[in-house]
Amino acid sequence: NGPLPRSSHQSVTTRGYMYVFGGEFTSRDSTKFRHFGDTWRLDLSTYVWEQIASKGPGTSPSARSGHRMVAYKNVIVLFGGFADTGKTTRYHADVWLFSFDTLAWEEKKVGGSPPSPRGGCQLALHKDTLFVIGGYSTAKKFSNNANRGNARDDDDDDEKGIVHDDIFALDLINWTWEKVKKQGMVPTARSSFGLAVHAPKAKAVLFGGVFDQDGGGDKMYSELFN
Repeated sequence: NGPLPRSSHQSVTTRGYMYVFGGEFTSRDSTKFRHFGDTWRLDLSTYVWEQIASKGPGTSPSARSGHRMVAYKNVIVLFGGFADTGKTTRYHADVWLFSFDTLAWEEKKVGGSPPSPRGGCQLALHKDTLFVIGGYSTAKKFSNNANRGNARDDDDDDEKGIVHDDIFALDLINWTWEKVKKQGMVPTARSSFGLAVHAPKAKAVLFGGVFDQDGGGDKMYSELFN
């Protein structure tokens, strides 16, 4: 009795368990769609699933997909993601912590200059700093959006897609955001890329990703990278 079928969820493995949160499901004929807001863990010694019960509304992240998670000391840190109700799409920039000791979620209030809401970004954890890179979101056309230069407009659509190329750092000691000044040969704007930390070299290695461009209506044109 494990999690229902899904994609675009996140998982981390630590302390003998794999923890899974969120994701989305679409039926083969695309008539059924839902986002998940459930938390599961898989015991890696017995391979038995266990659902972590929610403590009630507002005590855990809302249902979403495209979010990102990392294990840090005795917690999971979750950032971002999005939820599609069929009428509206909402992107998130909230930070949640899941305690391995209490098995409970807590929304973390953070200061500084945070990233704009997004999904499909990537996280890189280095010591006590969590870096957020890239991602994708949408915004109403002609709004005062700071990332307007990266938007792709279509006159037939109410919303425009925004592909991000910015970098933010979250201090996990003081819990403050800071926008990182980009230097060197910076990757172009993209989302859904791979990012792996190479700790001995104090670097993160980025590969691939996609630049999604609105094509009007339900059409989307995508440029893939390698």
